[in-house]
Amino acid sequence: MRRALAFACAGILSLAQLSAGNVDEVPAGSPVAAPSSGEAPAEAGRAVADFGGEAAEPGGVLEDFVVTAYRFDGEPLETPANSTYISREKIEGSAYTNVADVISSFGNVNFRSVVGSSASGDLAMRGFGENSQTRVLVMVDGLRFNRSDMGAINWLQIPLSDVESVEVLRGPQSALYGSSAEAGVIKITTIGAKEDGVNFSSQALYGQYGTYNLAARASGRDGANFFAAAVNYFSSDGWRKNSENRAASANLTLGHDINPDNTLVLSGNFTDSSINYPGPLTWAQYQEDPLQSDGKGSTSRSKDGIVRASLKSKSAAGEGEVEAGANFRDIHWNMGGRSKNFQWTGTFSPRYKFEVGDNAKLLAGFDGAYDSIDFNLYYKQTQFSKGLADVSRISAAPYLGGEWSPFEGLLLSAVVRYEGMRISAENTEYIDASIEPTRVITMGGVQYVVPNPNYPPKVNSATSFDSSKWFNGVGGNFAVNWRVRSDLSMFFKFDQIYHYPATDEIASYQGGGLPIPFNFNLKPETGQNYEIGAKFFSGPWTFTGSVFVTDLRDEIGYYEYVDSSGTSYWLNTNMPPTLRYGADIEARYDAKYWGVGAMLAVVRAQFDGGEFDGNEVPLVPNFYGNVSAYIRPLSWVTLSARVNFLSEQYAGSDYENQYRKIPAYALVDFQLTFGICRYATLFFAIENALDKRYVSCAWSSGYYPGMGRMMKAGVNINF
Repeated sequence: MRRALAFACAGILSLAQLSAGNVDEVPAGSPVAAPSSGEAPAEAGRAVADFGGEAAEPGGVLEDFVVTAYRFDGEPLETPANSTYISREKIEGSAYTNVADVISSFGNVNFRSVVGSSASGDLAMRGFGENSQTRVLVMVDGLRFNRSDMGAINWLQIPLSDVESVEVLRGPQSALYGSSAEAGVIKITTIGAKEDGVNFSSQALYGQYGTYNLAARASGRDGANFFAAAVNYFSSDGWRKNSENRAASANLTLGHDINPDNTLVLSGNFTDSSINYPGPLTWAQYQEDPLQSDGKGSTSRSKDGIVRASLKSKSAAGEGEVEAGANFRDIHWNMGGRSKNFQWTGTFSPRYKFEVGDNAKLLAGFDGAYDSIDFNLYYKQTQFSKGLADVSRISAAPYLGGEWSPFEGLLLSAVVRYEGMRISAENTEYIDASIEPTRVITMGGVQYVVPNPNYPPKVNSATSFDSSKWFNGVGGNFAVNWRVRSDLSMFFKFDQIYHYPATDEIASYQGGGLPIPFNFNLKPETGQNYEIGAKFFSGPWTFTGSVFVTDLRDEIGYYEYVDSSGTSYWLNTNMPPTLRYGADIEARYDAKYWGVGAMLAVVRAQFDGGEFDGNEVPLVPNFYGNVSAYIRPLSWVTLSARVNFLSEQYAGSDYENQYRKIPAYALVDFQLTFGICRYATLFFAIENALDKRYVSCAWSSGYYPGMGRMMKAGVNINF
């Protein structure tokens, strides 16, 4: 595999030079020459159409876009990162109802779910398996969206009708974005007002299993003032039994252009959602009937919100932004027992990019965050508490970087970041026999309620604690970007990775009863990433590809220990060294009447020493991706097809690589869109058209089926 990586690296370099040789010379910064078919010029760095998208205009003229890998807008060919931009036109041209579906299909990010749908689940990139959700940073309008614990993201909180664009940055971004950006960054931008006047849009969708989505949005601008407001309701009975999910949300954005160089934006979101958990199946149950469930009514009810304030500024000295915000989640669980988890995060992130002469820029910024979790574990189904926890985490991370162009076409950049984090956790659990003030006794066949002699509640010292720990480390990035031509660039980047544990990786406060309630011995993950890549945008053609090697130390995993007495227990611990190497490739051709594309992620993730030396990291497929095609026989009709595929992988926690693998699978999707008038588009879709049975994820002997065939129809209206 290492030899294959070397060949792939050489192949990208060869393709880049071959592409350069096949295109007529054009002065740097000039538009690319128009294709001989008479298509209009398409500037380098433009977005491409995709499955079901309306991004491609007749003649292959595609919309401009920028990437923000360095936290400021930049041209794609001048940014040393493997990235994919997903436009609003592409989203509207699809029949997807959830932002996770968009990220997975258009961004080629692996998505795993235990609920049989995309309502809740984990994103995985660059060879990360278990707990991958803590290694992929998700940002919504510049705010960190990830939870401070290991919990999955509630994707129902981000209505797809509110999303303007999604940017997928692959590979470590620790220096600029912090600890959670170890595998990559997903940047979601919501819709705002763009022009004077008022615009309205709406969507109505209906699908199988009682699935429907209703959305309405209004936005407008009057001179210096602008606004956007939206409401959304989604409901589905679910494909499996006990897999219902519903969400109602509302968003509001208010903005004011203080002057041409300064803009203030205030925004907020509130979502009320519920999710049912059908639970895992044994392999025999899965083979018998994947729709069955023994979840026994496991549910969660969540109220989530985001508030944000942003001030953008430009001057002769440069440009900057100050962002402050908070997000909260109040979730009630009923999964065999009752619990309540209220958590909120406050963030403050100022940054500024200074112009230093004609060929250099200096970047300075700071990310500060405070996380708070209040957890209440109820005793059985009563109103009495079995455990109470108060967890907090404070982090502060200044970073400094810059970029310099010694001559035209070559750009050198570097960033260094210091990150400090302190976690404090106080957990009190009570002895079961002392929790209730009364108890029931039976005498002579008659039940009596009598005072409990063990009351009031007595603390269980074995599982209670009040502890704290300080973490600190340094992340870094160095990159070289060479713009070979106006339509071609190549890059090399090095990343110093730093990742500290999630709150419930180091502290046991949710009733788990770990043998070490507060694990002082747990260390942060550290490592290095090396990557080389190329990007090519010319007319209807686009290509992005990179190969990488990531070497990690002290990776955190959930591992079964056996002590000297023969007693086994599970604990989050630092694993032996791991090595990941592979490639991410995207290639497309988009013409006036048809287009084809392919995305592929190849990775080998294995232990590089210790007792698991040579074994594969669980829950990491060796390859996954998609191929897609569309035809447009009429300007207002588009027929699209997509095949998503994923190789076999070991189940979660199978570090020995000795149990049944999760089988490989391929899913086929079709979609048909009709532009019935300038204001409305009808769409029809069949997802997993062949009704393929597949497993989304598995741990040990528990298997979670993926969703079966889904047929949808709907309408988008814009005026």
